[in-house]
Amino acid sequence: MLTTYRFTVDEYRRLGEAGILGEDDRVELLNGDLITMAPIGGEHRTLVDTLTSFFASRIGDNRYRIGIQNPISLDPNSEPQPDVVLYTASVRGRHPQPGEIFLLESRTVFLPTISDQN
Repeated sequence: MLTTYRFTVDEYRRLGEAGILGEDDRVELLNGDLITMAPIGGEHRTLVDTLTSFFASRIGDNRYRIGIQNPISLDPNSEPQPDVVLYTASVRGRHPQPGEIFLLESRTVFLPTISDQN
């Protein structure tokens, strides 16, 4: 029987601190699993750039912030890096959590619980 090891967010971060995972490694933690992210293709980049421009031109820094391919904190076993996140401006010095996220766009992460918590 094949078993797998499920990482916590703390263990995942320690992999980076120890140099096992580097800044150029395109992986994210989902439900305890290290998931390899697909390369960013032309259509994907255009979508991210378009959403970024759209939100940046319509919101002020005091109400919302825009996260572009940055981590969010979901639970002790998940720290995905969605393409675009619109979250409350009060988040500083840490990753946004589900109750602070207003919009999330990702081609690999599906998080119905975020909309349920707002």
